[in-house]
Amino acid sequence: MRITNKFYLIVFILFQQISFSQQNIKGSIISENEPVPYAQIFSQASERPVYSDSLGMFHLKNVNKNETITIKCIGYEDKNVKVADINNSFKIELKKADILLNEIVIDVINSVWEKLFKKPKAHLWFSSIPATEGFSTLTKYKATTDVKFNGICFIAKNNGIYLTKRLRPLVFKKTIEPASTLIESEVEVFTIPKNNTGKLNNKDFRIEFEFNNIIELKKGEEIYIGVEFVPNDLNNVNVNDNLMFATVKEINNPNLETKLYSFLFNDKSRGKFYKEVLLKEDLYFELKVVK
Repeated sequence: MRITNKFYLIVFILFQQISFSQQNIKGSIISENEPVPYAQIFSQASERPVYSDSLGMFHLKNVNKNETITIKCIGYEDKNVKVADINNSFKIELKKADILLNEIVIDVINSVWEKLFKKPKAHLWFSSIPATEGFSTLTKYKATTDVKFNGICFIAKNNGIYLTKRLRPLVFKKTIEPASTLIESEVEVFTIPKNNTGKLNNKDFRIEFEFNNIIELKKGEEIYIGVEFVPNDLNNVNVNDNLMFATVKEINNPNLETKLYSFLFNDKSRGKFYKEVLLKEDLYFELKVVK
């Protein structure tokens, strides 16, 4: 019995040491006294980053005291902060980046929108892919030819009551994780046309994203292309508001495989939802092809 008690005592002490070496951190991301929404906060202890909410607030769990966390956001310089130098609640100041060079480069790119697949006409949508706050729709696409592109476009219809949506483009190579992203995915706010009702409910609209870089894809290569419907507030997700995205008219396209992901980069918010759900239909998209 004495040996057993000593064993449990040692385990308890080790557990306490590990617990005291970690802490939960709440804070905010700001720049020039203004909140920075949807910044990525990377922690070595987490497989995925967390995002600051619409007010720039974020929450990291089980962070090691000697760990360095990294903050990234489009339009701002990356910043590394050592956990040992901060308290449980703190503010991180980001410096705005000089993006003039990127703007000049984009202006000289000669690219045009190109259709790769057939899509149903809006008033004949017998099926569509619903998108709700916190969810991402991603299609694994196998290129049928060499292509260079600097933008993706989706076709959607409004099925909710709100006229503004926060959407983020997603492009990954090989695996769906931050380390394999091919673009700096910035959240964009779209003004959605007000939907008609009944038989007149036949209008769709384009959701276009353009990138600061050119993506080159060789014939036979696979990438993941999609869009995330970003909540305004992770603590109060509106699951009743959604969009309907157009699907590819050709069912069972051999070059496409589409899945729905819930809270892709936020394990805490995922809760009872499944990580991924295979869909019967494939997401329709167009590429802005560089000529």
